[in-house]
Amino acid sequence: MRVVYEIAGKYEKPEPCDGLVNSQIDPGVTYRRSRLYDFTFEGDAERLDAFVRHSLFDEIGQQLRQDAPLIEGQNLTLEVGMKPGALDLEKEAIVAVYRGLPDAGFVLSRFRLSQRFCFFGPVTETVERRLVRDLVNPAIHTHTLVRSA
Repeated sequence: MRVVYEIAGKYEKPEPCDGLVNSQIDPGVTYRRSRLYDFTFEGDAERLDAFVRHSLFDEIGQQLRQDAPLIEGQNLTLEVGMKPGALDLEKEAIVAVYRGLPDAGFVLSRFRLSQRFCFFGPVTETVERRLVRDLVNPAIHTHTLVRSA
């Protein structure tokens, strides 16, 4: 079975891209970011959900959605993850917590972690190229770019 959790800050609003990229971008282009936790597993889905809610989610300051986008209304979405074999310390830490459970109730067969950037405002092709250039290192990252209709 496969389930994807998306977690983002509950009180975060779209922010200008100034601090996000290494080049000047139209101040009307803003972004929000979230984390995607993609689990392929066998076993008890409720126990996996409990693991996510206990280990990865802070109900006071964060929002969580399962198998559906959390952030909506963007003009462009960029998802960035690590290539297989690249060192991903956050992923390794999460897997270590899972392995430390005496009886997790589920068996992970695959786990992927990625970051989702949602961009709002006038995202031109030039802006799109800059965002990919500055946020994706092709040596260690995979990425997916989705333009909204």
